[in-house]
Amino acid sequence: WLKVLPIGCRKRSMQEDLQGVGFPDGQSQAEVEVVWLSGEVEQVAAGLTAREVKASLAYERGLPTFTKVQLFAGLRKCEDGETIDSASGPLTATLTSIPLLLTGSSDFTVRLWNIETGEC
Repeated sequence: WLKVLPIGCRKRSMQEDLQGVGFPDGQSQAEVEVVWLSGEVEQVAAGLTAREVKASLAYERGLPTFTKVQLFAGLRKCEDGETIDSASGPLTATLTSIPLLLTGSSDFTVRLWNIETGEC
């Protein structure tokens, strides 16, 4: 769950990967403001789906896979397939943890289970 980058390297953000995609030279991409409950503010590209925005925010923060980002437009939760545009914002981002269960057996096998999906 830990990514180690060589000295002098930095991870590219999903926003950087998408920068300029589909936009003619000289045009800028619209952005949507995302406010975390901590008060931190981030800008994300408009036109992405809520799933893509959540993945980008999780990647930028280096969140472990058992942590979910949730987006809200006012009191309404943004659905994964929903397109986020400037009319959607500002959005509120929250973090929730997936319920996990750690089991061990007499053969010294330890397993981490996702209680929601039953996956090990």
